[in-house]
Amino acid sequence: MVQLVPEPAPAWELVEQLSAADAAQRQIAVAELRRLGAAAAPALERGLARHDRVEVRRWCAVLLQQHRRRASACAIVSGTHDRVAAVRLAAVQALTDGRADSLGLDPVPLILHLARHDRSKRVRHAAMRFLTSQLQDRRARAAVQAVAVDPQSEPVLRRHCADALDRMTGPRLVL
Repeated sequence: MVQLVPEPAPAWELVEQLSAADAAQRQIAVAELRRLGAAAAPALERGLARHDRVEVRRWCAVLLQQHRRRASACAIVSGTHDRVAAVRLAAVQALTDGRADSLGLDPVPLILHLARHDRSKRVRHAAMRFLTSQLQDRRARAAVQAVAVDPQSEPVLRRHCADALDRMTGPRLVL
C-alpha cells in the first residue's frame, strides 16, 4: 500500500499563517517552514521586509536565522531598522547567533549602533549582551568599557558590562 504524503503548502501561504489567531496553526506553519529549509527563505525574506503584520515580520526574522544565505542575512540586517521593537529584537538575536560571520558579514558596527541608539531598552540590552560576548573585538571591548564606567548608563547595563570585563581580565582591585 502506498502512503500519500500531502504536498506542503507554498511557502508564502505558510508565512501568512504566522499571524494566525490559532497558536496550533502558527506552530504548524513554523514547523513546515523549518522543514522546507532553503526553499522557504525567499518567502521569509519577503515577509520580514514587507509584511504589514508585526508577528509575521518577527517570526520571519526568527526563522531566517537558520539560513546561510547572504540574502537572508541582508533581510535580517534590514529588520534591525523595523519600526517595531519586537521585530528589531528578533533581528538582533538572529544577526548575533554567530552565522553572520560565516557569510562574511561583520555585525559589530550595526550592533554597536543599536546598543547606543535604539529607542527600545530591550533591543539596546540585547545588543550590549552580544557585545559583551565579543570582547576580543577591540570595537566591542571599547563600547563595553565605556558603558561600564559611564554614570549615565543604565545601572543594570553598566553592571553587566563591568561583570563581563571582570570575567575577561579578572576582578579589579578597589583601593
